[in-house]
Amino acid sequence: MDIKILHAEDDREINNLVSKYIRKEGYLIDQVYNGEEAERFFKQNSYSLVILDLMLPQIDGFELLRRFRMSRNIRI
Repeated sequence: MDIKILHAEDDREINNLVSKYIRKEGYLIDQVYNGEEAERFFKQNSYSLVILDLMLPQIDGFELLRRFRMSRNIRI
C-alpha cells in the first residue's frame, strides 16, 4: 500500500523543500498552499499523514485539524 501525504504550507519555498525530501524517500505527496485547498484535498482523497502549518491563510491549521477530526470522527 502506498503512503500518501497531504502537506499544507503557505510558504512555497518550505513547502517545495519538505515535499522534495518526502518524495525522495518514495512517498506520494500532495502540496497545498492554503486552508481551503487543504480542506478540499482532504475531503477528496485518503491520506496516511497530514502535515499542517498552523498559520495558513483562509483557514488556519488549528481549525483544519478540528474539521478533519470531526469529519472522520477522530478523538485524540
